[in-house]
Amino acid sequence: MVVESLAVINQRGETVLVANHLLMCDRKEPAQPNQSH
Repeated sequence: MVVESLAVINQRGETVLVANHLLMCDRKEPAQPNQSH
């Protein structure tokens, strides 16, 4: 996943941003059991 790569590269304040974005996406879309990516 590109977002994860970004989180690894910018492991400072961007990680929080990415996590927040993922949370928002999770709320928009139904929770998927297969989220290992």
